[in-house]
Amino acid sequence: MVASAAYFLLSTIELNSAQWPAGYRNYSLFVGHPMLTSEQVDKVHHDIPNSKVLAYYCSSWVYLGKGCSLDRYEMKDYFNASLAITNLDTGEPACVTFGPSGGIAGYVFSRASADAIATYHREVTLRGASWDGIYLDELDDAFPSRWKGTIANQTSNFDINGDGVADSFDELDAQYAAWRPYYTQVMRAAVGPDRLLIGNGGAPATADPALNGRTIEFESCCQ
Repeated sequence: MVASAAYFLLSTIELNSAQWPAGYRNYSLFVGHPMLTSEQVDKVHHDIPNSKVLAYYCSSWVYLGKGCSLDRYEMKDYFNASLAITNLDTGEPACVTFGPSGGIAGYVFSRASADAIATYHREVTLRGASWDGIYLDELDDAFPSRWKGTIANQTSNFDINGDGVADSFDELDAQYAAWRPYYTQVMRAAVGPDRLLIGNGGAPATADPALNGRTIEFESCCQ
């Protein structure tokens, strides 16, 4: 059996290129940029029959428009900023990553944060568009160490659960591990039984019954 090929990350650039769709017919699974419109997702389904298109989301990222964080995707309307990793020195969310456009705030899985993210994806990401599911990037078995390094460069005085009391990285790791299974369970409920929910994380990757599958990412590997 020949494994189906997946394309990451499909955006308006590819859909408007001269190579579309002929150059993409060998792919059957597309991870799409979350800003693709309903019409664009439908175009993929039409142009490449039997293809599946998943909406991209990076686990533990929120766009709140507070502090260093960019404001995107209506997330601030669903996610209480107190649930983000908060720099207690400034009272603003701490960012886990920075790019040319600005920073992205991070959060640690908990019941409240997982429920908020699942509700957001059910009511916003999957609203109207014919997505075949969601792709959860950075769904690691532990909170990524590089993100902890970014937080440490901003502050050693941070709160992960909104109680206003400083937490340690050991407490961050424990909360992430404790609530990660709950997060994928509520995400499965949000996408429903008929859509795909695929996670991407570093090895070793544990089995997760809420997921349809896992992908493993190793940027250091090449041909």
